[in-house]
Amino acid sequence: MEMHVPDIMTVEGFCDIMAVGNLCEMGKLLERPWYTGKLHPDTLEECLTGAWYYRQFQGWFCKHFTILVGETPTRGTSVFQRSLVQFVSAVQEEKYRMHEGVPPVDGCPAPRLHQEICDFISSEHEELMDCLSVMNTMPPSHLGWTGPALTIRHRQQIDTLKEVLDFDDMELFPNRKAANDPSSSEDEVSLATRSQQKKSLETLKRKYKDLGRRKWLCVDDKYY
Repeated sequence: MEMHVPDIMTVEGFCDIMAVGNLCEMGKLLERPWYTGKLHPDTLEECLTGAWYYRQFQGWFCKHFTILVGETPTRGTSVFQRSLVQFVSAVQEEKYRMHEGVPPVDGCPAPRLHQEICDFISSEHEELMDCLSVMNTMPPSHLGWTGPALTIRHRQQIDTLKEVLDFDDMELFPNRKAANDPSSSEDEVSLATRSQQKKSLETLKRKYKDLGRRKWLCVDDKYY
């Protein structure tokens, strides 16, 4: 059997990685035992580990590559975040659409999944809550990337000065007025992102501690 390793320099390979990563991010929410209180600690640990490694990959990718959305250099974290919020919204819509036509999942009616997704985004990606609320009024019909065409190239030093945080065809951060303002400083436009990355790290560290297991987590050459 030939192993498939996506080529992240191609749009198809990059979108494959985001698709798998979005599954890792949702983690326990895709496990039936979670809704009946029977999720095994080892399974929960695997879910957390998958999410953590996907976030490590995002940091590595954004350090070495630049994404053009259309012709606009766009923050890699924004592309990952847009993919995630579209994915969870589409999953939620699919659950509601199929609610009456498929056998029910014990403990997981559509409203329960909706609440779990909102809790997940609120705790792990708080900056996306406004976007999710807007998207829930007109959810996407596809689980994959539905945004503008992407181009991926090796990162250049000047890219940091040109990148925008948001998109022309949708607002990922509706309340962040200066997200795409070229006059905004690097510190101003990235402060919320750095703060959220730190919060996500602390959240994962607490979850590992709750499991009673010691795991090595590496961020900027520091191990936790």
